[in-house]
Amino acid sequence: MIQPRQPTSGFADSEFLVTIAVLGLSLGLLLPTVKRLQDLGFSWWLSILLGLVPVALFWIAFATVVMVFFRIALWLENKQS
Repeated sequence: MIQPRQPTSGFADSEFLVTIAVLGLSLGLLLPTVKRLQDLGFSWWLSILLGLVPVALFWIAFATVVMVFFRIALWLENKQS
């Protein structure tokens, strides 16, 4: 009988927490934007589509900052050796 693999570290737990954090931040950005757009008279579906724009821009900017941070760290590591 095949036994399910047990995680050797808490990685699965941290991955779950990161997923929850990403969803929470995304909804935190999306919901006020959708509400504001609906107050301006947009339909609910157009509000959601337009509300995804700031969410996408936020995550693109976040990923860019993280990428630059790791590039600098890699450059400093290579410079030391």
